[in-house]
Amino acid sequence: MLSDYKNSVHIVIDIETLGTRPGCPILSIGAVKMYNGILEWQQEFFASLGSNARLGLNEIGVETLRWWEEKHPEQFRRLQANSENRELSDALEDLNQFCNPIVQKTAPHYFWSKHPHFDFPILEAAYEAIGKPPPWKYWQIRDIATLEDKLFTTREPELNNHDALLDAINETNVLIDAVWGDKK
Repeated sequence: MLSDYKNSVHIVIDIETLGTRPGCPILSIGAVKMYNGILEWQQEFFASLGSNARLGLNEIGVETLRWWEEKHPEQFRRLQANSENRELSDALEDLNQFCNPIVQKTAPHYFWSKHPHFDFPILEAAYEAIGKPPPWKYWQIRDIATLEDKLFTTREPELNNHDALLDAINETNVLIDAVWGDKK
């Protein structure tokens, strides 16, 4: 029911990776927390390639690496610089802390991504590698791309540099449009 969504806590997550399957390195995680149609908090978490490799998450997709280097080389360099010496385990722990306060609220909570068959399985493999559960259950996962299809809209930025936090913010705005109208 729409009223259930209106009275729920929503976390929108987007990731930037070097592959498209579980086991690939995660470079950044963008997360936005929203309640009652209002963006409450946003944060971005970074992880180095070395920290991914130490956890066994080293299945780099050659096509994905080529795509980054050809289509978004500056953003790729920025991601590498921001993630230098940052541990993926710390990024995942920080994401859990980001999500944790919502567990205390009595309102239901949902976790969203543009393509949940991409973001969540990759993140779940990373959580498994550090021996911790993700902050969501399978039944809490929702899909932004379907909302875009239903609304015949997209909120892609004018210049999409594949920034996890900016993507999560744009996806949150799609959710706000779908559930609360144009409330920002």
